[in-house]
Amino acid sequence: LCGILRKYGKPVSADVNYDRLAEPEEFHLARALADFGSVIERAAAECEPSVVSQYLLALCSRFNSYYHQHTVVGDDPELTAARVLLMDVLRQTIRNGLDLLGMQTPEEM
Repeated sequence: LCGILRKYGKPVSADVNYDRLAEPEEFHLARALADFGSVIERAAAECEPSVVSQYLLALCSRFNSYYHQHTVVGDDPELTAARVLLMDVLRQTIRNGLDLLGMQTPEEM
């Protein structure tokens, strides 16, 4: 994800046309990202950190499928900006989840 943001090479803006995120996989990713708060609440209520790790694994799997089907940084600047924002939110969510689990997040592998 950090590599995608480096390739984009510009600051990520929240001022994008969200209607451009029209692919079903984008909807599923956004929906999974929206579930992060409830996942954390559930993990805390059950004293079960594995809830967070299972969520992150499923989220990364969704991203992997999405990334193999769609170009994030492409020729359409409006679509690219919207997809880059989605990737940035995904990156931050993964980082937050790993931080809660006490794990470091590398910027590159």
